[in-house]
Amino acid sequence: PSIRPARALLIAAMALALGGCTVGPNFVKPKPNVPAHWSPTAMRNGTAGASRVTARGPLTVAWWSSFHDPLLTSLVRQAAAQNLTVRDAALRVREAEAQTAELTSNLWPDLSASASWARQRVSTNTPNGVLFTLPKGTIPGIPPGILTNPYNMGQVGLGASWTLDLFGTTQRAIEAAKAATEAALYNGRDVLLTMVSDVAQTYIQLRGAQLRKAILLRTLATQRGLLQLTRDRYRAGLTSDLDVQNAAAELATTRAQLPL
Repeated sequence: PSIRPARALLIAAMALALGGCTVGPNFVKPKPNVPAHWSPTAMRNGTAGASRVTARGPLTVAWWSSFHDPLLTSLVRQAAAQNLTVRDAALRVREAEAQTAELTSNLWPDLSASASWARQRVSTNTPNGVLFTLPKGTIPGIPPGILTNPYNMGQVGLGASWTLDLFGTTQRAIEAAKAATEAALYNGRDVLLTMVSDVAQTYIQLRGAQLRKAILLRTLATQRGLLQLTRDRYRAGLTSDLDVQNAAAELATTRAQLPL
């Protein structure tokens, strides 16, 4: 007998109602307390700083390239490729994505299939095997060619199962997994940005030290010349010994500033 339209509508309504019953309250995104002058539009457009970071992509602005230093760019790339902390963060992102995919697959039917094939021979010394020794067509009810020895045996099996997420437990788990994935992505961006900042800061400090050393060396060369000139003027009676001592002291002070 067919189901009446009213009963069918009732069943459909119950299914929709069960589908709408999910475990726990819906997530409400909190509003952070930010300064009044802070503009999310400026952050999205990249105008609030020299660089910005997105959750699902690399650094949108390679700010270190503004120094136009190929060595710095090479060091940043090597550190990003070889840093173990960055690798660990990337693996955690993959792990979170895999967990999300696994939970999402639970919403769909689980299909399985199996197949087997065998070729067997029955010994003619057994009671059943004697049947294969009889002339073909002599067994009533069995057409010729049915009993063959050896014979092939095949089997194919299909299976399906589907656990309905009536109360939204799986859906809530998927939402949590997606949130964990997003957190892992932001953590990976933070790790990468911190590593790049450390490399750039150390490199700039090194370049600054090298520049200061070069300036000190040029200053030393100039002061040596001034000291020699002051000594020559002293021998010629054009200046006093105090000027010679002052020039020598300035040279010693500058030499003391050189790194070991």
